Amino acid sequence: MCSTSILIVFLITVNSVSLADIISNVSSSASDTDCSANNKFKCKKTGRCIAINWRCDGDDSDCGYGDQSDEQNCTGKTCPSGEFKCKSGQCILIKWKCDGEKDCYDGTDELECNDNPT
Repeated sequence: MCSTSILIVFLITVNSVSLADIISNVSSSASDTDCSANNKFKCKKTGRCIAINWRCDGDDSDCGYGDQSDEQNCTGKTCPSGEFKCKSGQCILIKWKCDGEKDCYDGTDELECNDNPT
């Protein structure tokens, strides 16, 4: 029983991050109602405040719980050479376009494909 408790404490304090720090960060980002004052983006569904540089980064899990509002209406973003830009702004490898699998969160990589059976 004692070794289990030690293991739990070890896992919680890995990399000098305590459980209290984790809970504090989650609750402050979830309850922060004025994201713009803190130079953050406010997610539409969850109301969560995320770092502004996470906006239009191609990762749809930043807002959490199915809220992809930080990846919507991303204009002007360019993808690196060898990558395809999805309508959502997400970048994927060009070889994944028209490969029969939806790699873009919005599925736009499988649109306008000549040999697409649909």
